[in-house]
Amino acid sequence: MVKPRSPRPTVQCVDTYCELYKDLFIEVRAYESFKYLQLGKLSDLKRKSLPAMPMPTAATQRLASQSPKQ
Repeated sequence: MVKPRSPRPTVQCVDTYCELYKDLFIEVRAYESFKYLQLGKLSDLKRKSLPAMPMPTAATQRLASQSPKQ
């Protein structure tokens, strides 16, 4: 059996929060999508619609690049 890859890191506070829910997701992609939705809630988007939140914006990419690598 192939070992699943580890999820991509985002902002540390989002990673810490989402770690509590990691066991609920079978696939890494679903877990990463959950993390991006949580990151979208914290973003500076004017309208936080579900389709717009997981899209990477300049602010969320900047926040993700500032988080320490694990």
